[in-house]
Amino acid sequence: MAHGSRLTAHDHLCTQDASNEPQFVVYGNPLGGFLTSAKSHGAFLSTNITNKFIYQFFRVHTAWKLNRIIELPYQFLWEKLILDDTGISRDKRIYFIFTEGFRFAYSRNYLKYLRKKYKDCRLMFYFRNPIVRPHLILLEQWNFLKDYYDAGITFNRSDAEKLGLLFTDYWPCVLPEKNFEPENQSDVFFVGQAKDRLNKVLSAYEKLRGAGLKCDFWVSGVLDSEQRYADDIHYVSRSTMQFLTYDEVLQHVMNTKCVLEILPFNQNYSSLRVNEALWYRKKLLTTNLEAPTEWFYNPEIVQVFSDAEDIDTEFISRPLSPEDEHRIYDNMNVGDWNIFADFIIKNVH
Repeated sequence: MAHGSRLTAHDHLCTQDASNEPQFVVYGNPLGGFLTSAKSHGAFLSTNITNKFIYQFFRVHTAWKLNRIIELPYQFLWEKLILDDTGISRDKRIYFIFTEGFRFAYSRNYLKYLRKKYKDCRLMFYFRNPIVRPHLILLEQWNFLKDYYDAGITFNRSDAEKLGLLFTDYWPCVLPEKNFEPENQSDVFFVGQAKDRLNKVLSAYEKLRGAGLKCDFWVSGVLDSEQRYADDIHYVSRSTMQFLTYDEVLQHVMNTKCVLEILPFNQNYSSLRVNEALWYRKKLLTTNLEAPTEWFYNPEIVQVFSDAEDIDTEFISRPLSPEDEHRIYDNMNVGDWNIFADFIIKNVH
């Protein structure tokens, strides 16, 4: 979708007869303010199972490996626990969105049950990770289940082209207001698992620190022997599970001038860091080489680099005037669920 169309996409929904307006149901718990955005516009959300014992039984009973060939019996017992369908109409078009990782997204019987119960429904699988290691299982799952879905949706252009998926670079989000903490202010914030990008992260750190910028880096999955600059970089070793909660991540975004996005496995896509930066009006430094083609791109707030030596550090320290900030961000429509919903309505028939 072009940036221009995105600014007016919600007009389609706003001008519909409310009695004919389609309904949306979202399964799963994606981060990035997706559920808050959906709920604020009337979407129905799946229910989290809070009892730990029941949840563990649910995980085993619905496990992909156990159910891949023949689904275990009595899974219908979970239907009322995972979704309160009160208020979901059988007379309207219903868009069911299964986000990656939700157990019943892989249940053929449940997908068939929805089609039988809701005659005018559409089933969609939403990929939130690119199909590369360590997420290659997604390809096996999709190839096995794609005939049960009306569409697969991804934010990764390459995956969309290879697998015939719908591509969207727009992520609906409503993030909470945070309290700015001056004592924790940084120039650049990075958080993520090391995966294959540790050297890139360290090179970026060296470039930024060499320019006198304050870095707030949090990296997990790094062996003790590889933890360079450990007096300044926050490492979480493979032997521990402690890391930032998502709410804490958002606090760090709020307290920085620029969010650093270094994508793993040489991929090009927009991660959650993008909508977090846009929502809190921060600059973005990214290795996503496709960023200049995406809806949010503006060289005043987004810098793309492939090698740390190419980073223009003055971009980070150069302040935006209040007038420029309003000019750039006010017309972006960051996180609007109606824009995402309109994309689905137009593309999933």
